[in-house]
Amino acid sequence: MSLILILFFALIFGTVGAVMAGDRGRSQLAWFIICLIFPLIGNILLAVLSNLNEEKNKKLELQNTKVCPQCAERVQLQAKICRYCQHKFDMTNIPIQTKAIANRDIPALMKQYGIEYHVLKDRFTYKSESFKTFKEAYNFATQAPNNHLQNKHITRNKE
Repeated sequence: MSLILILFFALIFGTVGAVMAGDRGRSQLAWFIICLIFPLIGNILLAVLSNLNEEKNKKLELQNTKVCPQCAERVQLQAKICRYCQHKFDMTNIPIQTKAIANRDIPALMKQYGIEYHVLKDRFTYKSESFKTFKEAYNFATQAPNNHLQNKHITRNKE
């Protein structure tokens, strides 16, 4: 009877751990097993670890914003006027690809071009190439058919 009770509580702790892991952007199966074997320690450790989903969203948000040169506040990349100090941004200096990024949804562009973001590595990948910023990955992906001709002019950050 006590063995059944221990297994029952281990399954409950494992399930709770798996749900918590999923909410925090971590592997549900791995944390289920960890919390099944080490019920209390696994759940406490999972509760203390940072939320990877929030970190990923912050990084994507930072890539979709720019800093106002007058008031140093972050504003949307496509903003023409700062909402804090009314500074007017010069939109003529922005490259064509950056304008395309500014006027579109980054997650939709990532899906369209097959660009992936790896939180733990803090890198964007397109096929086998690795990039530090979304803009680099997007520029490479949009020039993909011609990459064999223009590799000298594209700056890539290899891991």
